[in-house]
Amino acid sequence: MARLIKIGQIVAPHGIKGMVKINLCLENPRELVHYMPIYNQNGQVLDIQIISFKANQMIATIKNISDRNQAESMRGTNLFINRETLPPISKEQYYYCDLIGLTVLDETKTVVGVVKSVENYGASDILVVETKKGIDILVAFTKETVLSVDLENKTITVAFPPYAKEEE
Repeated sequence: MARLIKIGQIVAPHGIKGMVKINLCLENPRELVHYMPIYNQNGQVLDIQIISFKANQMIATIKNISDRNQAESMRGTNLFINRETLPPISKEQYYYCDLIGLTVLDETKTVVGVVKSVENYGASDILVVETKKGIDILVAFTKETVLSVDLENKTITVAFPPYAKEEE
């Protein structure tokens, strides 16, 4: 079965002829044409025709959606692509989707938790680590902090600063 990853969401209708506005979470939204087909959250293929791009948004039509009311009913629909359609990347790079769910180890190889999400607020990538106690710890994804990423064994080793360690 294909591994689907979220690439965007339909956020609003656009005009009266059934077009939709889509927020994309891709580094280069114009590359979307290389990642087709696009699926909804139920795994159904959506026949999407791209009309235009503006920053991380696009305007598109969807087959069988022909008026504003139908487009409005699509609001909130999450959009996905098959992970296998993404291009290969270098050894030192990672797709966010490949990091989510990895077991997080500290320097002594003790399990701390799992990667809950990866965020970027402009300065650098941030791992959101959910600890065994259910507490979120934010860790900068830097060479100093992230010691190793082992996708094969599904682990990531992190040098936690003293203030980030949980009290026993």
